[in-house]
Amino acid sequence: MIMHSKKLSYSQVSVSAMVFVVATLAPGVSYAQRASTVLEEVVVTAQKREENANDVGIAISAYTNDQMEALNMVSGSDVAAQAPAVETRRNYAGRGLVTNLFIRGVGSTDLNSGSEQPVAAFVDDFYIISTAGVDFALFDMSRVEIIKGPQGTLFGRNATGGAFQYFTQEPEDEFSAYVETGAGTDGILQAETRLNLPVSEKLKLRFSGVYDSHDAFTENSFAGNDDIHESNFKSFRAQAKYYATDEWTVLLKAETGKAYGNIPGDNLKPMKKDGDDVVFAEANGAGVLANSSPSRVSHDSLDYAENKADTYLLRNVWDGDAFTFTSISGYQDLSYFITEDCDASPVNICSFHPISDTTHFSQEFRLNGAGDNFDWTAGAYYLKQDADGSTVLSILNGLADPNDPNVGIYQISQYTLDVESKAIFGQIDYHLSESITLTAGLRYSNDTKEFEEVTTQSFADIDDLSFDSVSDFTTANITPTQLLVSNEFTAANAGDLTKIDDDSISGTLQVNWQPDDASLYYASFRRGIKAGGFNNGVVPLGTPLEDYPYAEEVLDAYELGAKLQLEEYSAQLNAAVFYYDYADYQSTRVDNVGQFFANQDAVLTGGELELFLNPVSGLDIVIGSSVLDTNVEDVPRGGVVADREMGEAPHFTANALIRYEWSLPVGYLSVQLDGRYVGARHSDAANYTANELPSYSLLNANTTYTSQDEKVFVRLWVKNLVDKRFPVQRIQVVDLLGTGQENFNDPRTAGITVGYNF
Repeated sequence: MIMHSKKLSYSQVSVSAMVFVVATLAPGVSYAQRASTVLEEVVVTAQKREENANDVGIAISAYTNDQMEALNMVSGSDVAAQAPAVETRRNYAGRGLVTNLFIRGVGSTDLNSGSEQPVAAFVDDFYIISTAGVDFALFDMSRVEIIKGPQGTLFGRNATGGAFQYFTQEPEDEFSAYVETGAGTDGILQAETRLNLPVSEKLKLRFSGVYDSHDAFTENSFAGNDDIHESNFKSFRAQAKYYATDEWTVLLKAETGKAYGNIPGDNLKPMKKDGDDVVFAEANGAGVLANSSPSRVSHDSLDYAENKADTYLLRNVWDGDAFTFTSISGYQDLSYFITEDCDASPVNICSFHPISDTTHFSQEFRLNGAGDNFDWTAGAYYLKQDADGSTVLSILNGLADPNDPNVGIYQISQYTLDVESKAIFGQIDYHLSESITLTAGLRYSNDTKEFEEVTTQSFADIDDLSFDSVSDFTTANITPTQLLVSNEFTAANAGDLTKIDDDSISGTLQVNWQPDDASLYYASFRRGIKAGGFNNGVVPLGTPLEDYPYAEEVLDAYELGAKLQLEEYSAQLNAAVFYYDYADYQSTRVDNVGQFFANQDAVLTGGELELFLNPVSGLDIVIGSSVLDTNVEDVPRGGVVADREMGEAPHFTANALIRYEWSLPVGYLSVQLDGRYVGARHSDAANYTANELPSYSLLNANTTYTSQDEKVFVRLWVKNLVDKRFPVQRIQVVDLLGTGQENFNDPRTAGITVGYNF
């Protein structure tokens, strides 16, 4: 429900400008106006049962489908932009590829598609284990919930930062159909369609699909190679809902999607070492000129990415008199492939080819019930994941044979990963009185993982580099000619280091005080667990075998919060302060195209504020902000060990949105201006100066016409209104190339979208 603002001075200017526009366009309007968009009541399931968001003692940003459509939220990134202290980052800038999620500075910059994140993502209560599988379901939504803080009791492992819950629109009782199409600058094409078919009183069907594409944002000046940062995304969903009896309902869902295109597009900047730090330089050791423009690069190697996902869900709900039983069975098959010019230059130095195939199945059984003065939830959970993949890093191609660019040094990593997780959990809310509720919950989990990886570096000859899909390129294309070095992290070589078997307990203790219907105050303690794992992908050669595994992280979080409905001001105020105490925080460091997790203790302190206003009919205002202070203990950098800050944890963020809607004789017209400001932050826990990401601010605008019967809408929109370009990712590769890579945000885009409800 919240949009992010620019710096405070910028948001003030933006709001003033918007009020001026509104006053100019709508003098003396007397037609009846629709209710407020941002103050609409939202029912959430953050505690695995339906509740008004204002009655839940958890910091939640939640949006209904009506709100998302009114506020022009068409992607997961748009949703996150409406919540303070929440960030999403699409690596490679394409929808449907790797998406990293951050809540209150907690997240991971890990680029491996099979890796698990500390912010969990769920679609229709099904856990999406891979960062590459998050985007595919984000269309035809019924609501979105962003739940902040560790949610280890009800959501389990890997929710130390919180959880994104996405709920798709289920089949309904009435026939409906919807089509939407849009076009814009840079070859933007968008389309979405929905069809709801009530076959009978017992059987309802729903079909929906989405297509989203744009041309390349970045010119590639290297002769013969395509421009980059294009994107193609498509997904289709089919659902059947069957009312077997008055108490028993069955939902079956199948979904398939694909994202592809010439998407990777890093730029290059010279860097150098300065003691233990890495800073920007005027020239690099390889003699490669830095690309000075975010809109122009010179890549000699191919840039292509492809991601496919097939997802299936079966949900059974039996709603009896004494309790409700829910069974959720889910399966996802995900294949992921990238080829990238990782030196980001016209010199044939480095290219990067990760490939992975991940499948996972999960089963949850859950019981919900209530007594005279208590509510309770209990359940069991099981997850099984199988993953395998390879990463090929080609270095100094042409070194062995200058006449053949496919002969050079190749570092090949091949891995297998098997994961099994089991858990039982329970939570009870005991109502001591009409105003005071005590909550207690526990979850016991057992996680087992088996991982093996073999990494070799060889002079080799590659058969073909003109591939454009997963099936066209495997490590079989590579013929080693001379082995240089090898790392073998296998059971035969590393023994029990290749296995993890962890038992853990997470839980919740909380008190809620509701002195009246318009106010809620809460104090909570929550323990969250993120499962241990293994460093994989481009692990630095020579890494000791004992450094491949990293331990589970344990977070103890303390929070005070309030949710206040200020009816006399037509406002809603949400506020929270929090303290996170980490044991074995899984800190990420990125060096020389490689990534590395290590365990350090850490603390995080912060606060956030959200304000929703409807001061006059038709006028909605949203303001939000967050502050963070972080410290990670004993982080090595170069030869120095010191306390440093978390990666991707800005000290300050702010957001603002203003929307005005008024009635016309033939419908409704709205104008909206929204913005966000995100402060400077480090890329990872190493805190290299050259890897620091600068502060940024973004401004978006749209105006929308909706017909009187709400069947037709036409929207004119602009994103990144003032065309700000800034790096969203930086990786230093000084030891290898004397340079660093950086990836930039999208440029200004504008377009028109038209929708029709049949």
